Amino acid sequence: MKKSGQITCGNFKVLRYVVARTGIPGKWTKEGNHRQFRARSGAVLNYWKTTGTINFQGSERAATELRAMLLRRAIVIE
Repeated sequence: MKKSGQITCGNFKVLRYVVARTGIPGKWTKEGNHRQFRARSGAVLNYWKTTGTINFQGSERAATELRAMLLRRAIVIE
């Protein structure tokens, strides 16, 4: 069961596409099940492939901006 406000994505390729559409520059890295997008602004998006869970780190402003931009470009289907 998802927590209120929790963001998930079952397809990493789709997530990469949505992040690219935000226009926020940064780089992806991967280590095992974990994928990470580090924006130049200092925002960090963490993604776990097995659960599809997404969370954000970094300064409050940068992380909030990345989260908002991602959600503006994402379509939620449950």
